[in-house]
Amino acid sequence: MNATTKQHVANVREHFDKDKHLVFGYTPTCGTCKISERMLDIANEILKLPITKIDLNFHP
Repeated sequence: MNATTKQHVANVREHFDKDKHLVFGYTPTCGTCKISERMLDIANEILKLPITKIDLNFHP
């Protein structure tokens, strides 16, 4: 996954021209976010969709 910073907000829109893409919002201290990220990685090994990972502390 591509982690975005405040300077790289354009990465969020990078894959909007494709039919399907994933935007994963998380916070570093969230245990549920860590589990769902692992599940998303496993599921996406089959789908091979572009994923953008966004730290919600910096992108409210």
